[in-house]
Amino acid sequence: MNKVSKEEDSHLNTHALIGPSIQSCCFRVKEDVINHFDSNFYSKINDNHFQVDLQKWALSQILDCNLKGENVFIIKNCTYCNRFKYHSYRRDGENAGRMYAIMGWEQ
Repeated sequence: MNKVSKEEDSHLNTHALIGPSIQSCCFRVKEDVINHFDSNFYSKINDNHFQVDLQKWALSQILDCNLKGENVFIIKNCTYCNRFKYHSYRRDGENAGRMYAIMGWEQ
């Protein structure tokens, strides 16, 4: 993404996909972790826990690289909730399977 943001006009034809991931409904962290996130991407749910929106955080970083919003596609499936469709280390621990991502480009 850094290369895209530096090359003139390359962001005009660049597309991004944010794939399935744990959603804010299931991604809860404590104060020791929340300090790594900008406050725009989390909300406090009780005295000890926060919900983090990782996809919103990822989208913000992509848009900061000057990609057009309409070129960003988001799959809002929660990998934690959808037990029969996705693997989740947070849900299944050491027994979790693995997910893969593929990235490519045309020249």
